[in-house]
Amino acid sequence: MSDFKSRLEGGEALSLLRALGEGDQRWLFYTDFSESECIWQIRVSDGVKVWSTCLSESDVEKLAGRQSEASFISNNVCPKIDEMVLLPILSKLTIGPFYTSCCLRDGEVQVIPGASHLSLCLKLASQPLQLQLSELTCLQNQDQLRGLIFELWTRLNAAQSQLADYQRQQEDCRHDKGNKAQDLVLVDASRSSRSGSSRAKRPAGASLVNPNMKRRKAVKGVVFGDSQDEC
Repeated sequence: MSDFKSRLEGGEALSLLRALGEGDQRWLFYTDFSESECIWQIRVSDGVKVWSTCLSESDVEKLAGRQSEASFISNNVCPKIDEMVLLPILSKLTIGPFYTSCCLRDGEVQVIPGASHLSLCLKLASQPLQLQLSELTCLQNQDQLRGLIFELWTRLNAAQSQLADYQRQQEDCRHDKGNKAQDLVLVDASRSSRSGSSRAKRPAGASLVNPNMKRRKAVKGVVFGDSQDEC
């Protein structure tokens, strides 16, 4: 993997996919990388046509240097330093942040349609960064839209798989919690049954009020003499 590609990948700018605009003026902004030419390809589509531009590593370094120069001069830090000396130094210092904050990943992006081209404007704190995109030919346009459709399907399929895995994990967690709760109920029930059986049983005939005394037997009747004396 080239150093340029690894930087783009580290800044999550290698394969961006964002929806821009609202209402009827909606655009799909996406990027990819050409391995053969080692260039970063930036594209915008309205669903019918595709506009594109390419940036090499040196192009990105120049853009980063311009942003740094504008920031330094606007803050009146070192306005008298020669541009040929300033730009290479600032490019090395800010090339890393450019891939993360200026790579169109999180910035405020605006699409400006033109007669024969389309402009992509990134609003930055120092100054706006504007890229000009050219409309692709009919054949290139078809290839790009076809690839974009399959890329969208791939990402949707991956998102659905991740959602299904998350739902399974949630269901497993609920199932485990249910089993643990049931086990706790069984343990409590067994403890209560053991504690009940361990209580001393009241002997037969013992008084319920005073266990140390036996209850008197109920009188069944009066016996006059012995039954053998009867005639």
